[in-house]
Amino acid sequence: MRLMFLQEIYKQFFFFRGQPEFHYGDLHTITCSQVNCRLSRPTCNGVAKSSAFAQLEAASSSCCGRTWGYHGRFAEDAHAVTLALRHYNRGMPRLNLAWQCLAAIVVCFAALLAAAEDSDNSTLQKAVARAMAGRRGTAVVVDVPSGHVLAAYHLEVAARRVVHPGSSIKPFTLLALLQAGRLDAHTALMCRRTVSIGGHKLDCTHPATHEPLVPASALAYSCNSYFTSVATRLTPAQLHDSFVRSGFSSRTGLARDEVAGSVALAHSPEELQLQAIGEWGISVTPLELLHGYRDLAGLADSDPNGKLSPIFAGLQQSVTYGMGRMAQPDAPMKVAGKTGTALADEGPWTHAWFAGYAPAENPQIALVVFLEKGHGGTDAASVAREIFAAFAADHGAGVAAAAKGARK
Repeated sequence: MRLMFLQEIYKQFFFFRGQPEFHYGDLHTITCSQVNCRLSRPTCNGVAKSSAFAQLEAASSSCCGRTWGYHGRFAEDAHAVTLALRHYNRGMPRLNLAWQCLAAIVVCFAALLAAAEDSDNSTLQKAVARAMAGRRGTAVVVDVPSGHVLAAYHLEVAARRVVHPGSSIKPFTLLALLQAGRLDAHTALMCRRTVSIGGHKLDCTHPATHEPLVPASALAYSCNSYFTSVATRLTPAQLHDSFVRSGFSSRTGLARDEVAGSVALAHSPEELQLQAIGEWGISVTPLELLHGYRDLAGLADSDPNGKLSPIFAGLQQSVTYGMGRMAQPDAPMKVAGKTGTALADEGPWTHAWFAGYAPAENPQIALVVFLEKGHGGTDAASVAREIFAAFAADHGAGVAAAAKGARK
């Protein structure tokens, strides 16, 4: 990609090297309506060079304009043409040299940027490998604006491992509710603490609260009581279709031999409630979840009325004080994200998730961490913190360098 970029710069800035000098060859007649003069249209090597000759034509149609330093009217004879051609040809070598010097500067600057990007990516890759050392699972970082993979640990696992997302799916349940108009930023419910649905005991583990929770705080605390209660405001088709639109049954294109997850249609209120918290009826790959969070990071720009603000506030609050607080690095940079601890189909244990993006206010990277046999709030969030810390160090250094350059 960087090579193609440099090649394109080379082509654009060395364009004038291909501009011809005019010579006297085949003649074409043009008529200047303002001066009513006849001019001989020159050709280069027998082929009319319309792009270069357009400048001469423009000069001929300007009775008293300034063209290539030449003043006056074009006479109705070849002498005017000769002067114009000589002036044009004399300027071309200097123009070529100027463009070549500018091109050399720009190409060198682009090469330095590419080298800096390689260095940043190398730092991030080392951080991912270090954070995941000795762990079973995967971690992947992508660039939010472009979607390109910046760093990965066991990318093949991220592309092919299909499991329940657990509570990491709750932002997308909230997205479905907000878009369907089933709640707003002020919909408040008390947490019941104990939750048992379809034989699953899903008690809330967040700190006890004596005040009702609203969508943002319910997301920050990952309150099962809140989400299983509001889920019944949706129809099974509404939740299913919203998950599908978010990409949870589609390949992302980020890796070879990728598989897709699945989204089922609930047939009972219990199935709908379990699906809303990622414990039934939805299975995803880590790449699908990463793709979903990257899309969430970009939704703020398309939400001018703030209808979806509870999602963004809840994800940031999750890392600030909620269940994802262990993902916050020791740095000024704020992170947004969500943990998940999903029941395993293979046995009586859980899998750990963290997905999020940073910086929270202006997302540049999105991250997913998946760990076999772990807990999201401790294991996966801790891995995420180390990766975010490495990014924060590079990001802070880049901001400081830019600020220093601006002051000069």
